[in-house]
Amino acid sequence: MLSTRTITPDQLTAEEILAWREMVRSNPALRSPFFQPEFTQAVAHVNASAKVIAANDNGRPVAFLPFQLADTGEPAALGESLNDFQGIISGPHENFCTDDILRSAGIQRFFCAKMFDWRQDFQRHVIRTKGSPYVDLSMGYAAWENGLQQTGTCQLKQLARKERKLIREYGPIRFEFHTACCKVLTQLIDWKRDQYLRTRELDTLAPGWPVELLHHLIEVPASSEFQPVLSAMYAGNDLVAAHYGLISGQVCHWWFPAYNPFFGVYSPGKILLRRLLIEASHRGLTRFDFGVGDEDYKITFANSADEVCRVIMDTNVVRRWLRTNWYRTRVALRETLVGPGLKVLHRQLREIATTTVSRVSSRQNPPRTAVEPSNRPHADQSLQRADSSNPPLLSESQQS
Repeated sequence: MLSTRTITPDQLTAEEILAWREMVRSNPALRSPFFQPEFTQAVAHVNASAKVIAANDNGRPVAFLPFQLADTGEPAALGESLNDFQGIISGPHENFCTDDILRSAGIQRFFCAKMFDWRQDFQRHVIRTKGSPYVDLSMGYAAWENGLQQTGTCQLKQLARKERKLIREYGPIRFEFHTACCKVLTQLIDWKRDQYLRTRELDTLAPGWPVELLHHLIEVPASSEFQPVLSAMYAGNDLVAAHYGLISGQVCHWWFPAYNPFFGVYSPGKILLRRLLIEASHRGLTRFDFGVGDEDYKITFANSADEVCRVIMDTNVVRRWLRTNWYRTRVALRETLVGPGLKVLHRQLREIATTTVSRVSSRQNPPRTAVEPSNRPHADQSLQRADSSNPPLLSESQQS
């Protein structure tokens, strides 16, 4: 008989946590780090509204659905905009009805902007579907690079020129796949919030608890299957770009990238991304998730995509109709003849904002970052690969 408990993540029993981990291991659909119990526990550590619906069949754990309460008080995706893959946690062959679980838990409303509906249980609540691009590295980095070149894009050649120019003007590039330097994290957060301000985007770090989450995750034990990875890239002694990602199994998730606007003309974010892809392949990672987004580099670099859904579930028919149609009206306006133009204009303004900051800064002495590359040897020497150990972006013949 199916029964549910709605609890805080710290109330999960040891048996339930083991069952959760086994569900993730046995289900290829749940390969994303966001499905790991450690992510739910970490969010709960900094956000008291985090909950979990634990479903049992005759005392046996069969499913988990983490969520949190939005500002409106309604259940929403755990981590909200920080979570790129929300979904029900279960083994691949369990037989239950998700609606029964929600009904048993007393959930009358549920909103999720990035539902990965691998069981197809939420399809009647879906109001929009989007692609979530990723890089398939199962054949290795070289195979991905060759595939990208065959599409006819000049991205890699352009990036190679910018990388060589950055090295000539500021010194050799030093890349750290994983650093525990708190100053790097602080600088990344500052750059990211400044980016949100410049581009007039929603500051996802503004509520406070997301910043606490980033700091808290760094403390995850190295033995955990779920690992945060803070990466840093230097040109000479200057920190030019950083990235905060998540790893689980053979999957790396591109989460919080940021760079120093002073170096914007060199495309440091893309150079960092290329270094991450190389290192991810070296470490046996076979998938590099970008999450939902229509940024040019995601569209260009990705060679596959999953689908995520925007879900509005509400037992109040009138309220759901109003909310659904309000959203669809906004989307329709964006997709009119005016919409694409506004979208292009928004992108151009973002590029202009970044380029302007870079050019203004270039008239002055480059500001030396307070974050210097660590000279201490790392326990994992592969984290400290010298620049020469990274394969060239393109062969000499390809660069011409």
